[in-house]
Amino acid sequence: MKFARITTVWLLAVAGLATSFSLPSNADSPNVPPPVVDSALQATITVAVRRNYRGDIFPAYLHWLASDGAPEDSLPAFTAFVATRTSYQHLRWCYIWLYVNSH
Repeated sequence: MKFARITTVWLLAVAGLATSFSLPSNADSPNVPPPVVDSALQATITVAVRRNYRGDIFPAYLHWLASDGAPEDSLPAFTAFVATRTSYQHLRWCYIWLYVNSH
C-alpha cells in the first residue's frame, strides 16, 4: 500500500513538472511557421519545383478540397494537405511559400 501511494505521488509530481515546462516546437510540425524566405530558400524553389506545384500539387490540393478534405481553401488547409503527403515533405516550405504568394 505504501509503495502504491509513493508511486502515485511520484507520478503526480512528474506530471506537474512536465506541464510546467514548455518544450521547443518540432520543426516537422505543420503548425510551425515557415523559415524566413532568404536567398537560400528561394534558390531551392527552382523552375521544376514551381512547375510541380502548378501541375501536380495545387491540382491535387483542389481535388482534396472538393472531396471534403477541408471546408474551405485556406493556408491552414493547404498546410494540412501538404503535411499528409509524405512525398511532398522535403519541399514542404517551398510549396507553402508558393501557395501564400499565389493567393
